Amino acid sequence: MRRCAADVLAFYLALRDGAAEAHRPLGHALQIPTSFLGQPLVTPESVAAARALGLHMHVWTINDPPEMHRLLDLGVDGLMSDVPDVLLGVLDERGSGGPRYPVLA
Repeated sequence: MRRCAADVLAFYLALRDGAAEAHRPLGHALQIPTSFLGQPLVTPESVAAARALGLHMHVWTINDPPEMHRLLDLGVDGLMSDVPDVLLGVLDERGSGGPRYPVLA
């Protein structure tokens, strides 16, 4: 777990320093909360930088429909939720259900 957290930190430090393109991720996805210690982690810039590096961005734990919509609008690749039925409803509203968004309850 420490290695994953260190990789997330390295990504955000590189992003902050304007050097995200030089970051060499250890994995294939960032699995993160929306913010940490009051700092937003899921922003248009961070999503774009992750995408440019070939990283998926999975965000946890999202239980509020407006927040689900906001994050999906930003282009995150996955949402983790304690209320999968609510998430399914949001995906149905967006016409986004199906294979791209598997939901595990």
